[in-house]
Amino acid sequence: MRLRAKVLLVVSTIAVLVMLVIAVIVPITIHEYSLDVATTGSMDQLGHIDFALSLMINEIRQSVQNLSENPVVRNTDDANFTSFLNASPDTFEYNITPEEQAIIDIFRIYDGAHGYVSSVYMGRENGAFVRAYPRDSPTAYDPRERPWYILAEENPGRIMMTAPYQSVSNDDINIGVVTALLDDEGRIYGVVGIDITLATLTDYLSGVESVWGGNVMVTNGNGTILAARNSSLVHTSVIDLLEGNEDAYLGSASGRIALTDHYMVYLTSEVTGWKLSTSIPAQEIDRFATGVTFQTVLFVVLAIVLLSTIILVVLDRTVVRPISDLTRITEAVTRTGRLDQEVHADAGGEIGALARSFKGMLEKLRQDEIERSRTLVRIEENLEQLAALNDRIRNPLTVIMAVTERERDGRGKDRVVKAVKDIDDIVTMLDSGWEESAKVRNFLKRHGHIDGEGTDDENPVRR
Repeated sequence: MRLRAKVLLVVSTIAVLVMLVIAVIVPITIHEYSLDVATTGSMDQLGHIDFALSLMINEIRQSVQNLSENPVVRNTDDANFTSFLNASPDTFEYNITPEEQAIIDIFRIYDGAHGYVSSVYMGRENGAFVRAYPRDSPTAYDPRERPWYILAEENPGRIMMTAPYQSVSNDDINIGVVTALLDDEGRIYGVVGIDITLATLTDYLSGVESVWGGNVMVTNGNGTILAARNSSLVHTSVIDLLEGNEDAYLGSASGRIALTDHYMVYLTSEVTGWKLSTSIPAQEIDRFATGVTFQTVLFVVLAIVLLSTIILVVLDRTVVRPISDLTRITEAVTRTGRLDQEVHADAGGEIGALARSFKGMLEKLRQDEIERSRTLVRIEENLEQLAALNDRIRNPLTVIMAVTERERDGRGKDRVVKAVKDIDDIVTMLDSGWEESAKVRNFLKRHGHIDGEGTDDENPVRR
């Protein structure tokens, strides 16, 4: 496999593995991220609702405080105030004194100034009961036995908020903000209060659009639903909706609970002590996460493809091409034996260093080849000279030997023959040296790829 194909395979494999990992991890991460975003948004919305409700309750508290300090309302001469202790709808008639009417007028001002108020009232220790507007039905009624009066009586000097309680004259569920009236000696002689109804709270929440379209609820510390966009839940217990998570809901100030098909996000109001909650449908989170996941994965895939392309181009230019060129040149040198190949050594880094080293090696080999060629030429010249010298020596020896054979003087003849043989032995030694030189020359020709003239292995003297 070629280097370019290997690089392409490696980069492609890494890109595919990264995309597979992203395809597994990103949906989970984005789902959690989407849920956190939804939770944060829901908490912010609940915070706004809490701010509005707290502002309303604080305003009611301040109104109750102002009423309790108003001299007209604090009038202790209440013997002739309206009483319903023995009232009957058939026979009861209102007989309001000017002092009581003055109090009623003040109550009506407060009632009319606040649209969320259902009733402004006052009960006295003698059983009298004064209201901003007449009761719906003048039935027998003792304010001293009502939850709002008992709560204020048990907490003198404080402004208290009651738990939801059933109205006597209608179907409303009321929450009262009340405080006791104390004389100069600290004795309780009455209780003044302002009521809001759960229906009023529900109407308010109905106008609040949930971030994720879920149900918004307000519960008290016992888990009773005080208000909800789904009005059928009002005055029921939130515990029935928590699927066994009531301890987490009631025992913590804020949090998120995973339920069957939705998540419940809640927080506790510091002012009222109520818990405000909203639901986030699980399918909305899934839909949101799917959209974000698709966009994210698409972006990541495009980024990986672009990055892989850039990496491949850079690697091809800086690594693959220089190495491929070196490989091609090496193969050409091996195949042809030619050392005059052109090597481009303009790359940087280790590849450039390798190319420069290879170029230097070829240059060194070329210099060695030139030197070997020169050596071979010298050997050829020496062999030719040696061959000519052998011929020049052997020819006179042949003549001398022939003449000596014809001489009759044996002793002189023997000395000459001996000298001729000694010279012939020397020439034989020269022949042996020629043969060794010829072997060196032929080796250089075969393994050094050097061309030279002359015979390969025949001794010119012995031809």
